[in-house]
Amino acid sequence: EANAANELLEKELKGQKQNSSLIKCENEQLRQEIDDKKGSSRKERKRLQEDLSAANKRQGECEKQFDSLKREYRANKMDSMALKEQVETLRKRLISAEDKASHATSLETMLCEVKEEKERNEKRH
Repeated sequence: EANAANELLEKELKGQKQNSSLIKCENEQLRQEIDDKKGSSRKERKRLQEDLSAANKRQGECEKQFDSLKREYRANKMDSMALKEQVETLRKRLISAEDKASHATSLETMLCEVKEEKERNEKRH
């Protein structure tokens, strides 16, 4: 389950990274347009400046989302590693318990054999 969540987060991270790159390109194009329009009307420069501000805001939000997803991904990765360690510990404990159970069964069998031998010896006497 943790691995599936991490795979989804990886896809989201890639999508966010691409989205962030697109927004950065858009910002750069807007900056270039502003530079190109230096001699243009104030109204047009103001509109371009507002577009750039909005694009910068979107970029900032996108980067925040990306960072948040990255943190979540790392946390899930840590949880996944901790779960793997717990599974390994439980597996070792299970093997140990199975070994002890097997040994106890062997001892029980030996005890029964000794009792049977004792009973046979008592019947002979």
